[in-house]
Amino acid sequence: MSSSLAVVYPALTGGMAAAIVIPIVVVLIIAAFAIMIPWMRKRFAERLAEADAALEGENVLMKSMQASCFGVTSEARNEVRGDGILALTDERLAFFMFSPKKTISIPREKITGVGTPASFLGKTLISPLLEVRFENEAGEDDSAGFWMKEVLTWKSALEGKSPEQSADNPPDSTAD
Repeated sequence: MSSSLAVVYPALTGGMAAAIVIPIVVVLIIAAFAIMIPWMRKRFAERLAEADAALEGENVLMKSMQASCFGVTSEARNEVRGDGILALTDERLAFFMFSPKKTISIPREKITGVGTPASFLGKTLISPLLEVRFENEAGEDDSAGFWMKEVLTWKSALEGKSPEQSADNPPDSTAD
């Protein structure tokens, strides 16, 4: 504590100042969360409604409400990554990012391959990521990286396999 404060408030020295400052900081943090959580829930609900409207009329095969985009190779300079909703339909793979509000849509017929690398565009997680290789609108090879639960189930679905055939659901080795 500065000496000028000690002169004005002689009782606020050492541990006494911490006893006052720390609770004030804790209250401010709690207040910030009390404001942010309802705002984030509202934002999530709005984006979910937008995603549902965008997917209306399409046969949604899979949807993850807790997905992360690790970027798109051709947009690496702009570094677009974030959390959002990932949906797989008969026609496309679509990612609806929360913030910034952005949609990545990859037509299924443009997908050239899928993989499960340990990293994508220099970003790494403990669990594997889903890399989707595709031909972009310019006709160039491109790829996008995603993380969600059950990455291998998503990979199998993109390869045209049923969820039962994915490595997330290995065959029962006790069957005859």
